[in-house]
Amino acid sequence: RYSDIRRMIESGGVTDRVKRYAVAIFDVIADAEAKVHGARKADVAFHEVGAVDSVVDITGTAIALDLLDIERFYCAAPHDGKGSVLCRHGVIPVPVPAVAEMAKHSDIPLVVDEDVNTEMVTPTGFGILKGLGAQFEPRIGFVPEKTGHGFGKRDTGRIGVLRVSLGTVHE
Repeated sequence: RYSDIRRMIESGGVTDRVKRYAVAIFDVIADAEAKVHGARKADVAFHEVGAVDSVVDITGTAIALDLLDIERFYCAAPHDGKGSVLCRHGVIPVPVPAVAEMAKHSDIPLVVDEDVNTEMVTPTGFGILKGLGAQFEPRIGFVPEKTGHGFGKRDTGRIGVLRVSLGTVHE
């Protein structure tokens, strides 16, 4: 449940900034999940998102950003697939309801016209962008200093990669 995850983060042995980032991310996911399930936010039960790997992903992201002393977050438009996916609640449409709800109340555009018949944007992924206040900037003057890539394991017929760059913005 959201209240349990929040309590776990706030009592953890991490910096206040890490706690603030992690709670902000779970907060936006919990808002969306509460809305789509008609539940109270504190009672939202995280199934897929509540799995240990998502808690580690979100908290690990917060720790990395704190250690790197990141000041601002920018993102390109996330690209989602189409069709449906099977989850704990049964077969649901893509974008999944929580992602669609977060995108509805965001300045981050969600591209949903991909030729991939599965989910490519998870509630955790979109929650990280929105919870950190990422700004969508299609034409930002950016000089990358370091770049990292993470590769997904799902076979979609195309490469599944997340690229993160650290650099300087020229305004």
